[in-house]
Amino acid sequence: MFVPPEARATSPHDLILATSRSRAPVLRVFVPCSKLETDSESLVKCEQYLVETGLWDHLSTGDIVCNLGYVPPVEDGSSSDSDDPNASSGGGEFIMMRPSASSGLANSVNGGGSSASSQKWLLFNGHVLVPYTPPDLLPLDQPLNLPTPFYYAHIMPAFTNLSYVITQLPVCDDVPQLTLAYSSKKVPSPHSPNGFAMVKKYSWIARVVRLRTEADGEMGEGWFGEWILEGEGTPEGKQLLLNALKGYSLGHREWELVREKSGGGKLWLRYAAFA
Repeated sequence: MFVPPEARATSPHDLILATSRSRAPVLRVFVPCSKLETDSESLVKCEQYLVETGLWDHLSTGDIVCNLGYVPPVEDGSSSDSDDPNASSGGGEFIMMRPSASSGLANSVNGGGSSASSQKWLLFNGHVLVPYTPPDLLPLDQPLNLPTPFYYAHIMPAFTNLSYVITQLPVCDDVPQLTLAYSSKKVPSPHSPNGFAMVKKYSWIARVVRLRTEADGEMGEGWFGEWILEGEGTPEGKQLLLNALKGYSLGHREWELVREKSGGGKLWLRYAAFA
């Protein structure tokens, strides 16, 4: 029985993922630093590293870069944040972002032994490298051009969803099936940093089948199939879903891929402002 490469991988750094177009490849650089921000010198050095090694010209939009020299200090209130990995006040501990064959970096946040800050990656947006800490909003302008909406599933913490900014969905020729649903949803608990609370609310659900047409251009193959769009259970929420399926420009809109309800040719996208 054929097992896809992403199912056989034991870590986001597993080389077997390089044979799969359903997961973003991970390139490694080594630039010692304790700061990876948009305006930091270390980010420029990471780009220079890729240029000097001849990899820059081969990057594709959405590729992941892991800086193995990134050593963020533990958030103990006394550590500094600079481009010098040795500039920690009080001699605080550091966490090196290293490949893990046993659990993988994407899951280490659940083990209690790793700081969330150690989960910082760099994404190539087609022009420059930009910092990304899952499950933050994906910093890419055209997420629909990624091969699949699950492109970053291997670096996402468990039980989290990936969020995109999609200003305009392609026009859908299928007639949507609209239903008003009363359902429960997990939200972060205000009383426990790692806990969840269940809330009940009404929501509009629009089901369509999306098949590739000439108008879809560079849209990734993994985005086609059955779509379920979820919006607020109000007249305005219903109209927003209809406008989205008509291909209207909606401006800055955040959509959340509900991973537990997606898969097998089905994509469940929730309007994030409704969450």
